[in-house]
Amino acid sequence: MLDKSHFIKLTIGVYKVSELFSKREPLKFLLRKKADEVLASLVAAQFNPPDRALEQVIKQIAVLGAYLQIAESQNWVKPENFWLLKTEYQAIEKEVKQMLVVAGQANSQPKPEMIQPSKPKMAKIKTIPDFSGLKDRHKKIIQVLRQKASAQIRDFNKVLPEVTKRTLRRDLDFLLQKGLVTRFGDKSKTEYKIKM
Repeated sequence: MLDKSHFIKLTIGVYKVSELFSKREPLKFLLRKKADEVLASLVAAQFNPPDRALEQVIKQIAVLGAYLQIAESQNWVKPENFWLLKTEYQAIEKEVKQMLVVAGQANSQPKPEMIQPSKPKMAKIKTIPDFSGLKDRHKKIIQVLRQKASAQIRDFNKVLPEVTKRTLRRDLDFLLQKGLVTRFGDKSKTEYKIKM
């Protein structure tokens, strides 16, 4: 089953970011319309033959991604505001493609029981996090945490070998203050997780 509440929150995120555009900017309305269409197709995939609705989602996300790219290039809003939206829609696209592969394999086999696509495993969005003031290092740290369930300083040091452990700890403290990551464990066993 697809998580409708996650997609609704993501659509609200598009509305919040586009609210920062000028009042009569056509791209504001195009972004919102396309986000609504993606949401509608994802919900429709639960009730209709999923292949068609899911293929529609992939096309709509491609158009939405192009709109986000155009909006980002206009410098109306800080690029960090677009980063989460693009990342989440890319995650949805990846999951939808996997679901189509599973559905295709089920259709190619002699008609056993219908295989249900697996539930997408995506980060839940409670609110749009504050991405202002993030450096490239911070974004790389968040990417590492998106790929792993949790990570330690040594994991970040592999991705950013030129950065000292002390600087990485300061970066992680900054991300903790922003509410983007959480810390657990003690001393040498300290680990970090993404908080979204």
